[in-house]
Amino acid sequence: MLLRLLLIVLDSAAVLAGLVLSSWIVATLNPTVFPAGMPQWSHLLTLNPHLPPGGFIWVTWMVAIVWAGGHNPSKMTSPARMATMAFKATVGSLLAIAALHLALRETSWSRSLLLTSLGITFLGLVTVRVCFLRLQPHLKINKREQGVAIIGVGRRAQGLSERLLEYGHQAFTLKGFITPEMGSEIFEVDGKMVLGPVMNLPAIVTEQRIDVLILASERLNRGEHMLLASQAHELG
Repeated sequence: MLLRLLLIVLDSAAVLAGLVLSSWIVATLNPTVFPAGMPQWSHLLTLNPHLPPGGFIWVTWMVAIVWAGGHNPSKMTSPARMATMAFKATVGSLLAIAALHLALRETSWSRSLLLTSLGITFLGLVTVRVCFLRLQPHLKINKREQGVAIIGVGRRAQGLSERLLEYGHQAFTLKGFITPEMGSEIFEVDGKMVLGPVMNLPAIVTEQRIDVLILASERLNRGEHMLLASQAHELG
């Protein structure tokens, strides 16, 4: 919860930076946009002839970021995924602003200012999340260990569980093992740690609070593969 709150604050700063920096850049490169000089940043948050109200832009960005999954720390695991999230949020914000422009009709906002603002905010969101990715392991508020379930009960599953305990750095908790229905593997794992069959995966994930699934078996049938793919998509 605290991490998501931190992200909301940083995202708000990125949106505000987009408004202010875009105004400064456009005013420097094209003074005709602001004949009376660059307006104060507070004026950008209300009705003005240059941009949609800053309050509307902020709400639009926040909704678009949540829609794109940007406030889910578990989904921010790589720069590529972060950039994808920021791109989706940018497109969502642009569509909302275009809809407002069509609704008002008589407005004539500066396209260069609007596009510059969107671009800077996009870069700000990516930067915030890359920094978040680098700092997340060092944040004291990030203490909840992720629950892990290994699909398989053979030697490979046992080896993965040992590696997890050795190299997990207290970031992961092994919840147990899930058995495939096709074929039979020689049990190498503790029977008390078996959570159930793959076809019960949704219930197991919910009851055991599983965050990560590790596939350690090749004995899955087509139905199990499809169920696993669906569950992996939900976990992100």
